[in-house]
Amino acid sequence: MSRLLFFLPSLQPGGAEGVWVKIANQMSFNHEVHFAYGITGSLETTLSERVERHDLGAARALSCLTPLVEVLGRVEPDWLLATLNYANVVAVWSTLLSDKPIKVALRESTSWERFDDQRNTCSQRVLPAVLPSVYRQADLVLAPSIGIQKQLVERGVQTSLLANPVIDQDLFRLSQEPSTCRRPFVLAVGRLVWEKGFDALLESWAISGLGATLDLVILGEGPERERLEGLATHLGVRGSVKMPGFDTNPFRYMANAELCVLSSRHEGMPNVLIQALACGARVVATDCKTGPREVLEDGKWGQLVPVDDIEALADGLEVGLNSPKPQGIDLSAYQAKNVAAELERMLEEFDA
Repeated sequence: MSRLLFFLPSLQPGGAEGVWVKIANQMSFNHEVHFAYGITGSLETTLSERVERHDLGAARALSCLTPLVEVLGRVEPDWLLATLNYANVVAVWSTLLSDKPIKVALRESTSWERFDDQRNTCSQRVLPAVLPSVYRQADLVLAPSIGIQKQLVERGVQTSLLANPVIDQDLFRLSQEPSTCRRPFVLAVGRLVWEKGFDALLESWAISGLGATLDLVILGEGPERERLEGLATHLGVRGSVKMPGFDTNPFRYMANAELCVLSSRHEGMPNVLIQALACGARVVATDCKTGPREVLEDGKWGQLVPVDDIEALADGLEVGLNSPKPQGIDLSAYQAKNVAAELERMLEEFDA
């Protein structure tokens, strides 16, 4: 049995954060698991009672460095496991500052072209130059998709593939609950940020004319809410666009939707796409550089359309609504227990 310390800057809801909590919970069946975090959030309530918590009391990732080094000294873990860019940097630095022999496993979930976004801060634009050298100091680097794995290998970082653990029994149980929608609906799920492409989705929805008989439900919260609501009004579709906010159970919507749509400009590995398929939904997705094509096996399990192509997405909505529901897709690689078993195998292989 190993002693594992998982690290995140925040336990606020997010895709990467949810993945790390699920893996920690699964690993705690066979290992002594600790979890260090900068600030708490609703995800703390989903941490297993078997997991020992360490509140670092730091509002930013870089501020976690000193308290994390202190936790490393107390816990003396065999492995420190981190995910997210800044957290990965802090994890490596913390082990360099610690006087304990601790191995480091890092998970990178960001597709590299996202670093080219001119909206990024100065520090975010510096990351591409820093991360490869930092990651090469880790003992194990993980990627959730073949696309991200390839991008890291091209930058001289030896990387192993580990799927996201986004399917478990809770998903199937929660998907049986009724949704709150009164009309048949198309569903999109994600944080309300530019990267998710909800503005393009609204434009596609407007020219499709589907609002006459269907609603478009966008589950999520974020800084783009006001702009998206204004755009829906400007396009004349506000009446058929519902934005109820973040919901702890999106699976009941996925199971009851006529179609689930992913309109993202960037994705590492789109968890909501995998979960929608697990709920038996029809899907249409933008063909980001990494993620959707891999999940949909080149379009076998759902429509793929070019990123930011308004007319193509509108056509994809029509085609998707008239397509049969996917049958026979194998999503076992994304089951939480299988992902934890694969990570356990990697750690044991490294220790052998």
